[in-house]
Amino acid sequence: MKRSVILFFVLSVIYLPVWAGNYYAGFSSGSAAQQISLVVVDNATDPQIPNVLVPKDYQAGELDVTTGSFFLGYRMGSDMALEVGVIRIADLTGKMRAINSVDIDPATNHVAEETVAMSLNYVSWLGVWPLTENLAFQIRAGLANWSFDYAQTIYAMDSSTQALSLTRVEAYSDNNISGIYGAGFSYAVGDWIEMSLKYEVLDIEPVFVNIRAEDSIQLMSLGLVMHF
Repeated sequence: MKRSVILFFVLSVIYLPVWAGNYYAGFSSGSAAQQISLVVVDNATDPQIPNVLVPKDYQAGELDVTTGSFFLGYRMGSDMALEVGVIRIADLTGKMRAINSVDIDPATNHVAEETVAMSLNYVSWLGVWPLTENLAFQIRAGLANWSFDYAQTIYAMDSSTQALSLTRVEAYSDNNISGIYGAGFSYAVGDWIEMSLKYEVLDIEPVFVNIRAEDSIQLMSLGLVMHF
């Protein structure tokens, strides 16, 4: 499935006929609101520390970070387009927090911090409806090949509550394909230039060794498009 989508990306760019004015390229920047939930699948002890009970305590919650995107497209007439692009969502490291854990010394306190990183490549079909001479409404639907990385760093804190020593780092990653949908507006500011405002949604379910994650992502971005 993944190879088919990548091949489709390549063929879409190479074999579409080169007609002046039908191609466009652009970039956009905006924000990504993410709602992430992490569930331990097996409720087991930590496999990295033999004979020691360390209950899993993962956390991510609501994240709001910046995004950047670059895309290429081909307009098939005045009301349809095919677009491929890359979206990079900024890495986010959460605040250090207390963690529920039992170590060799039950009195030892632990704190943890999580880092989430994500990027995706997509191909989308666009439907375009002109509203005025310069303003148009768009809907979009496509497939996104995403990559999701999650890391948790845990520190042991001594009785002084000041010194922190690194206990362990757990890093997980997964990639797969999901649907991506959205809508937006475009406004022509010249013969070859237009501004775009778009809203997109994407739901992914990364699966790690013993963790199932659910990430609901809402992308809002403002972009600049050049036709050629």
